Amino acid sequence: MINPPPPQSLTPFAAWLDRSSRAILPYASLQMCGLAGLVMFFGFLALRLYKTREVPEADACLRVGLTTVTLLTAFVAFVGLLLPTPPAPPELSEGVLRTVGLTSGIALISYTLKTLKQLFKD
Repeated sequence: MINPPPPQSLTPFAAWLDRSSRAILPYASLQMCGLAGLVMFFGFLALRLYKTREVPEADACLRVGLTTVTLLTAFVAFVGLLLPTPPAPPELSEGVLRTVGLTSGIALISYTLKTLKQLFKD
């Protein structure tokens, strides 16, 4: 996909942000986000096993998984929607935009419900 030139009304810094985000967008695919999530999750498991010599509890694994999904969807939304001028949803790979909305919604709702449950429990 050919990157369109940024609008002429942008400042040099905004034009640089636009070019940079559009250069990163082709790599923000479902496969790359999934791979980054797996690397982060297994890195957490390896670090926890190395430090404590025990398998992490399920709650810690769930927190790492939800936080990773939230972080990756925030990254894709930031690079695809916030930095380019105008926003670049047509340049996102097939299914990424829908997946970002779905996974971030699920991750944020489940994380906040869990947090609210803990707050009202105490």
